[in-house]
Amino acid sequence: MTRSFLKVLHAWRFTISSSVSVSIFDPPCLAPICPALPLCDSAYQGAVAGSEHSQTPALTLEPEAQFGIAFPPTWVKEGNSLTLQCTFTSALLPFQQDIIWFRDGIQLHQSSNVEITTVDSKTSITLKAAHKEHEGVYTVRLRTWDDFQEHSAFVYVKDASAAVSGGPASPLDVQVSDVNKDYVFLTWQPPSADGASHVLGYYVEKCDVSQGEWVRCNVHTQKMCHYPVFGLKEGTLYQFRVRAVNQAGASRPSKATEPVLTADPLEHTRTTVVNVDIGWTITITKDELEGHVKAPFPPTDVHACEVSDTYVVLSWTEPEPRGREPLTFYVERSLAGNSSWELASLDMVVNSPRFPVFDLVKGKQYCFRVRSINKYGVSDPSEPSEPISLGKPQAVPASPHSVMAISDTDTSVLLQWKEPKDKDDILGYYLYYNETGKQDWNTVNNKPFTKTRFIVHGLKTRGEYVFRVKSVSRAGNSSYSDQSQAILVKSAIHVPSAPSAIAMLLCTGSEMVLGWKAPARNGGAHVCGYYLDQREKGMKTWREVNVKPAKERQFKVCNLSAGHFYQFRVYAANMAGVGKPSEASEAFLCEKWTMPEPGCPYDLELREVRKSSLVLLWAAPLYEGSSPVTGYFLEISEGDQSDDWTALNEKPISDTHYKVSGLQAGQTYRLRVSAVNEAGVGCASLPTEPVTAQTQPGTKNVEIGVDNDGFIFLSYQADKMNDTSEFLWSKNYTEAIDAGRAQAETKKNGSVLTFKDASEEDLGLYTVKMSDNSTHVIQLRLHC
Repeated sequence: MTRSFLKVLHAWRFTISSSVSVSIFDPPCLAPICPALPLCDSAYQGAVAGSEHSQTPALTLEPEAQFGIAFPPTWVKEGNSLTLQCTFTSALLPFQQDIIWFRDGIQLHQSSNVEITTVDSKTSITLKAAHKEHEGVYTVRLRTWDDFQEHSAFVYVKDASAAVSGGPASPLDVQVSDVNKDYVFLTWQPPSADGASHVLGYYVEKCDVSQGEWVRCNVHTQKMCHYPVFGLKEGTLYQFRVRAVNQAGASRPSKATEPVLTADPLEHTRTTVVNVDIGWTITITKDELEGHVKAPFPPTDVHACEVSDTYVVLSWTEPEPRGREPLTFYVERSLAGNSSWELASLDMVVNSPRFPVFDLVKGKQYCFRVRSINKYGVSDPSEPSEPISLGKPQAVPASPHSVMAISDTDTSVLLQWKEPKDKDDILGYYLYYNETGKQDWNTVNNKPFTKTRFIVHGLKTRGEYVFRVKSVSRAGNSSYSDQSQAILVKSAIHVPSAPSAIAMLLCTGSEMVLGWKAPARNGGAHVCGYYLDQREKGMKTWREVNVKPAKERQFKVCNLSAGHFYQFRVYAANMAGVGKPSEASEAFLCEKWTMPEPGCPYDLELREVRKSSLVLLWAAPLYEGSSPVTGYFLEISEGDQSDDWTALNEKPISDTHYKVSGLQAGQTYRLRVSAVNEAGVGCASLPTEPVTAQTQPGTKNVEIGVDNDGFIFLSYQADKMNDTSEFLWSKNYTEAIDAGRAQAETKKNGSVLTFKDASEEDLGLYTVKMSDNSTHVIQLRLHC
């Protein structure tokens, strides 16, 4: 693969990534082109999980706060409290104090259940009781000088324990509509977990807020996720909730609706306010104008506004004029084509122009008419409705298909699927996963997800999983899709991050030898080489230095002009392509080195970082000066950018590694090294990246033992590794292991180094380094 092609591939990848790095409010739908390409769609959702969108202003007038430690994908159990928190790199400036939180793109505000706090350099949001309706992508927005930054992550709300053994989970998203004097219409969504048997239907419950008692509305289970509630008291606050029912029993109740006041929705149309002078108005009501109306007129436009396979909701328009006196209604019905009418509302008082009829016979057609009633009498009947019959049972939706799992990170997988052809009634999708070799299927999301791509978080690294999906509608959930192919959870391969810290190691007057630091992230694959660009100081155009990749982290640049200043930048490449370039180096003067002191050491590497110590390794300078290098001085600085350097050793050391002890746990440090010869101390190396003195969780030591054949061995077991991980053993940090004396073998997630015939020649300090740069050490002392 040529360098130019790799650069084109990188530019193509970068264009895709940039074009979809947008606010969550307007997510694009970019189908994956290749598993290795990053997908930044918020349809990803969990994909935005842990992601940031940032636009940096061109000019910063004063240092502004940036995101520090932000919340990751989070799990909370239904009914429990939840707190998400972000810290910032410094105290918020006055214009940054207005931190905004969103859920699925909708701004969240303070309420009885939501508490938002922003103090100094920290912001948090707390849900006092999390419900499944609260599941989704949470985003916190931070203002910058002329734009904003956002951090997002997915919050999963797990089902609470079933109310009865084998019972279903609770329904969710109960919504109230068509509110009238004595009638409301409810809709909800089915739960993701049926329990030990399929959900048979639902019970609807109401509560008069003034009394605080929950009462069941329906005697028989309602199969569909909608129900008309009638017989309510006018001018009363009600709440509603729903329970799912299977053969084991009823579920826990859903989250209750907000209180709803029963009232005439057209009351405002019966009042007119007239401005007669500044500050003076006259209110005129239709009741006053229609005071002459005594006997009521009949209603009009009788029709069915809701039709299901078990009920019909009738609707009509009140008479005009209505009159001053309160109106109620009688509802009458007749079989279509029959002239005899019977009372459908029986002894019920109907206050609203809505009435649900439940006792209709399937396959028969009915006509309805309505009479108005006031204290003066009963009106003539309305015109009959058109023939009305029960609807056909709504079928559950077809299941999704073509479920595919794609590698994402060490603990997540990108799942995508295709929706069924008939998708009009689909509310969303439920996702499920199972670790291969086990029988238990687990629910991923408990709120229907509306897109066809989702990142599943919280999986075991290198665990193998299969996935399946259900469609969700008001008629219930579909059957399961076919399960995906099994996938091993590991990071997807991406291009490496940028190299850093370009240093000039030697200059002959027409050639420069450059060195640099390896990228912090290799993208999940070995870095196969490096490319360099150069330009003269003051020029805008970069020129390629090498067509073939440099295998090592140093490179000789030839054909330079003496006395000219040059800048360089470096790209790292792996099998996925070429990564982003490093920052441009400082301008190096092309002038032959003749100083007597040595050049700077390079290739500084941190090993064995613990809470009170670390080991620093480096390479000897390429330019020794007027005499050989006799030793090294080390310096340390506290903090990320401090220029206050403190010497670590009074006398020069001869080794190219050094253990730094006495560090303060949690403190951040930088280190640098200078070489010395008879002429003096040379220039210092570039400092290391900041490192925090802390022992990482899961850190293990190398173990020593004797196998069944009497051979001494060293063994190390890794917590995490991937397909490209390697175990690199060395002696005294710099010496390679002599294959004639010891043999290394990788076993499962570990490595064993076995000595064939241990002797004094093998004494020393042995270390094992993984390709992810974690290092472990043991000092081997053998007695012969």
